[in-house]
Amino acid sequence: MRLTKIEISNYKSIKSPVTISFLEGLPTVLIGKNGSGKTNVLEALSAIALANTHYYGNREKERLTYRAYIRLCEDDVATMLPDVVYDKNKCEIVAYSSGSYLKIDRVRSEYIVSSIRKEIADIRDLALQLKDAVDLYEKQLIKTSHDGYEELPIHCYNLKNANGRLTNYSALHWQAEHFIENVRKVLDRMLQSFEDDEAALTFVAETHLYFGWNEREAFRLEYVEPSLAKFEQKFVSINKTAIKREITKINKATKDACDRIDYLIKEIENRTKRIQEGLDTDHMLRQEQEEHYYSFLFHVQHIIGKRCLFLKNESNDVIFRKEDRNYHYNDHSNSIMETYLRQVYDGSDREELLRSSKNELTLSDQAVADFEAFLNENIPSFDREMYDSISVQAGEKGHISIFVKEKTGERINLNETSAGRRWYFTYYFMKNILSEGDIFIIDEPAAMLHPSAQREVLCDLMELTKRGVKVVYSTHSPYLIPDEWQCVHFVTMTEEGTEVNCVSSNQELVSQMTNIVGEDIFDVQTVFDMYAQGDPIKIGRKCYNAVRNQTKDLDEAASKLFVSVDTIKSWNRNGDHFRCPKLENIIAVCNYANIKIKDLLN
Repeated sequence: MRLTKIEISNYKSIKSPVTISFLEGLPTVLIGKNGSGKTNVLEALSAIALANTHYYGNREKERLTYRAYIRLCEDDVATMLPDVVYDKNKCEIVAYSSGSYLKIDRVRSEYIVSSIRKEIADIRDLALQLKDAVDLYEKQLIKTSHDGYEELPIHCYNLKNANGRLTNYSALHWQAEHFIENVRKVLDRMLQSFEDDEAALTFVAETHLYFGWNEREAFRLEYVEPSLAKFEQKFVSINKTAIKREITKINKATKDACDRIDYLIKEIENRTKRIQEGLDTDHMLRQEQEEHYYSFLFHVQHIIGKRCLFLKNESNDVIFRKEDRNYHYNDHSNSIMETYLRQVYDGSDREELLRSSKNELTLSDQAVADFEAFLNENIPSFDREMYDSISVQAGEKGHISIFVKEKTGERINLNETSAGRRWYFTYYFMKNILSEGDIFIIDEPAAMLHPSAQREVLCDLMELTKRGVKVVYSTHSPYLIPDEWQCVHFVTMTEEGTEVNCVSSNQELVSQMTNIVGEDIFDVQTVFDMYAQGDPIKIGRKCYNAVRNQTKDLDEAASKLFVSVDTIKSWNRNGDHFRCPKLENIIAVCNYANIKIKDLLN
């Protein structure tokens, strides 16, 4: 299961939907001018991730809406719908929130939803088969024990259940009817999730129903020696062998019928519970059993990020706080202790300590020494000449202080050092607690660091993505732009609000723009800004005139520009007949007419 993109709208400056893409092995990078809305995009992503990480979700003052596009792999489909044939061309699902708490509770997918609907129909059919099987079994029991007579059972037969008691046909029949009725109620509630949309389903919280069936062994006939008076024994002969042979034959038939009932009951229960639990949003107790079907929604919600860390540009002291700090859901002041547990501590109880509250954990003298050694071994290369060493001091209730020994010999608490250094260590401890599936959102990483430090941070962020962490950040620095431009998003403020142009789906466009504006990606940003903020009619007229100045033959121009003649003419029209040239059209005109792109956009 892989997140491919998130479409966001209705958040601060984001009015119309903007799309943020996630590529495997690459961070997601936002660039744009100050005030373009980059931070708003990061905040929206953080709100969405936090809502799906926490059980109760997150209610926003503004009506943030979003859609998450997720691609299922073959294993996902096999786990969720074992009987469905995997079709890679149909395995994209759209997940979104239908409520006010931002938590995903609705999925759109014709492929998946139709498969679940079919499985519900199959369970209904199994319930009908169960009813027929129970009716048949009951008829067999009655015929066997009464031999066609309602009043008097035949001699030498005794019908018992697995506990050695005589049969109770009415109890058997009632139990089966009650089970089938409960199954129908469960299926009817499931079907309510699909009523308003054939291709979408809403995950609804349901209490788990007890179907009311106690597993039984098959009823069986046993031979009983008849009690005959002495004078009867003279006139009655009993063929025990023949009777026992007949009993064995009957028992085999009734056992086959009972096995059929048991099979249908187990199949109905398993398949119904699998779907029911898959549609259940109450997943607090399900995190430890992620391999089962009912973890589907849990996985969908957490595909955005199992845990979300948001490092804001101004929050360079988010970890290094005073004792009177106020805790809230996005507090990361325990990151120092978690770094110790994840990177240094190797005890068998490490996972237990990570799950428990780390506020109460106090480091021993040896642990402090080990932690100091770890930090000193991992001093960033760009900072090695700036101070001699790092020291750790552990207080009560897990409070840890970090000190830097300056070249002058002075020992300074990190809380009192420069903003750039505080930012870096906050970032350092945050990155060390990230695991595969987490999302790390950073507003202007390393903005207060010099270029060599920024290049080192970029290497860190690239390494995190290779470990399966989703990294999203905004930047104004060329030192934080990866070589792979397809992960860059160009953010622009227009009259309609924040717009995001993502080139990840069209590498050729990036290549063409590189040839025209040069190797500096921020020149590309300038082009996007000019295009988004320019006068469409003026741009269209300039493109049309550039083509006409190059040739009078519009058929020839159309073939080289890969557009129709009518499209070229529309650039010079007014009203409803006008069509603004797309950015790729403008680039093609520049190449065709041998002019600069900025001349067309000014």
